[in-house]
Amino acid sequence: MWITLAEAKRLWIIVPKSIKDDGRLKYWTESNISHKWMKFRSKLEVGRYDFLEMCLRLSLIQSFAYEEEKFVLLEGYSYNGKVYKWITYTPDFKVVLSDGSVVYEDTKSCATAENSTYRVKMKLFIRQHVLDFPWRDFKEIYSADEKYF
Repeated sequence: MWITLAEAKRLWIIVPKSIKDDGRLKYWTESNISHKWMKFRSKLEVGRYDFLEMCLRLSLIQSFAYEEEKFVLLEGYSYNGKVYKWITYTPDFKVVLSDGSVVYEDTKSCATAENSTYRVKMKLFIRQHVLDFPWRDFKEIYSADEKYF
């Protein structure tokens, strides 16, 4: 059974956007979803924002912020006349728990969670900005229902 691209987007099904030069697929994602006067990159982020907002109202957490901090993983440099850009990582959410500890959260679909660039950035972020700070933690958030991707 075939469905149209519009129906796939409406049902939040992953559809290939294009094929890269090396044969890998680039996936379509819903971008710029407006919710409560904010722009989100996915429906999963909207759901997580609503959940954290509820936790804040119930005083389970002190505060949270969406894409508030950008971390430098590797500063830019030049080598043999070629300039290499900075490598940065921005977690989706910064959550301050009731005890003052900080948890950085990243929402990922099953397709993008296995992306090698994301995996490397996540590992560098944890090594440089989480391991040496006992009050910080990192958590990946996945949806239990595949249809939202």
